[in-house]
Amino acid sequence: MPGQQTTREIVGVVGDVRHFGLEQPSEPQMFVPHAQMPWPSMAVVIRTPLDAARLGAAVRQAVWTVDDTIPVPPIRPMADALAGAVGQPKFRAWLLGLFAAMAMVLAMTGLYGTMAYAAQQRTREIGLRIALGATPRQATSLLLFNGLRLTALGTAIGLAGSVGVSRALSSLLFGVGAADPATFVGVPMALAAVAWLACYLPARRARQLDPIRAINSE
Repeated sequence: MPGQQTTREIVGVVGDVRHFGLEQPSEPQMFVPHAQMPWPSMAVVIRTPLDAARLGAAVRQAVWTVDDTIPVPPIRPMADALAGAVGQPKFRAWLLGLFAAMAMVLAMTGLYGTMAYAAQQRTREIGLRIALGATPRQATSLLLFNGLRLTALGTAIGLAGSVGVSRALSSLLFGVGAADPATFVGVPMALAAVAWLACYLPARRARQLDPIRAINSE
């Protein structure tokens, strides 16, 4: 203890405790008997299958048998205390998750629309390639390649920007680091799969074109 030359016997080791909030890092602490270091207030934790309302009267009576001048605050279930501690972070996580899902849907829709428009604009070129002997797969592979190239470029830019943004949002995270490997690997893979699907469907539709009709189309 600071300023005290006291020798103590260690009788057990417990896990980390976050006394002042889940977002605060755990610090080295030592639990000592109340008789050796009295404190003006304390918290008593009781594990019981009974309802908190039914338990309150029994707890007060047990405390007052020791000292009837001790004030006993209302009994609060641990679930309520935990909900109060994580309620706001959960709401922020849900809100950010909703915005992220909306952004993914908008990105997928925009990419699909762009690729479909590009395929429509190159209808004559695709028909001419097929008429000259190219297979439908060869004629449309360029569409798919261009789409995936843009996706790779956008993913690289997004990863570079997300590094800075994640550090700014680190105060909103709990149990996940700002540079969490699973997030930085899983999210780009999921977005790449969605982008590939958005590129593949217009390319597949372009493969089914009739070369003569495609060349004569306006």
